[in-house]
Amino acid sequence: MKKLGPAILLAMAWATCSLAAQEATNIYFSTILPPKTRLESIETNTGVILIKGKTLIGSVQGQRSTIFVRCVDFWEPISQHREMGLVVEVREADRVEDSTAVDEIDGMIAAIDYLSKTDASITALQSFEGVYKTRGELRLATFSSKQTGVVQATIQSAHQYRTGALLTMDQFARFRLLLQQGKEKLDSLRK
Repeated sequence: MKKLGPAILLAMAWATCSLAAQEATNIYFSTILPPKTRLESIETNTGVILIKGKTLIGSVQGQRSTIFVRCVDFWEPISQHREMGLVVEVREADRVEDSTAVDEIDGMIAAIDYLSKTDASITALQSFEGVYKTRGELRLATFSSKQTGVVQATIQSAHQYRTGALLTMDQFARFRLLLQQGKEKLDSLRK
């Protein structure tokens, strides 16, 4: 019986620590992070009617993943509050992750234009990476090493699953074209 005493105390201490860790995890995951974009913000409103219009602009097939670009129009008919933008969905295998870009469409297009021109001559070092990140945590990048000389692009969501797509520069240019088409669609809706 004397040998069981320390074992019981050890088990009780372990159980107490385990419950405390579980409670800390529950508090962490139940914390709501503030919305990063206007589209995310309008979706968090409660007690309102929200009409969501969506149109697929197109998609780009990357290596083991597909990128979809959609126009969205979120509207609260009672208050007449409206937010429009693009949603970029990176679909990798079974996982889907949405990233939004609202006011940053022009910035994203300009970033793609710049990143598309980068090559190994941008640095004297062995490799390079150029990165642009939106408020909605969509990450656009080009990279290369002087050993291969091939410049490639990635589009990655920094949300829960961190899904990403590896693209050729031609596919990256196609993604830019989809953003431009989405911007033109949004501009026509605003008139």
